[in-house]
Amino acid sequence: MMEMLRIVLFIFAPVIAYRLCLLLLPSVIDWLYIIYNILLMISLWFAAYFIGEIKKDDI
Repeated sequence: MMEMLRIVLFIFAPVIAYRLCLLLLPSVIDWLYIIYNILLMISLWFAAYFIGEIKKDDI
């Protein structure tokens, strides 16, 4: 259960950070969008890695 929670947090952490930064600093949207896309890509790679680890442990 904790592994699945970690996967969900990896996916949604950049989204939450992006939304909070947009609320606090609305004038830096372009830079935030670039950073958001990079963080989202990294978090999806981490989530895919941990899904593979979970399936490997279950077998």
